[in-house]
Amino acid sequence: MTIPRIFLSSVNPEKFSLTLKGLVPLLGFLATLYGVEFPQEDFLGSVDALVKVFVTVGAAVSAVVTLYGAVRKALVALGLYEG
Repeated sequence: MTIPRIFLSSVNPEKFSLTLKGLVPLLGFLATLYGVEFPQEDFLGSVDALVKVFVTVGAAVSAVVTLYGAVRKALVALGLYEG
């Protein structure tokens, strides 16, 4: 099975792109904002709040990684970045 080039790193084609790596957790976070519930065990309120903080921070980091990967991919395509 051949993986489409858009999903591969523009710097190292043997790895997945940062855009894709950052997009997956971000989509999960956005899904929870729109009411999609993922199966969870019953946690204590404080643990649940801590998990929400980690998910929010993870989504923010994912957004930054996605943006960085997209910008890097565009710069490589324009010949302005060699990695």
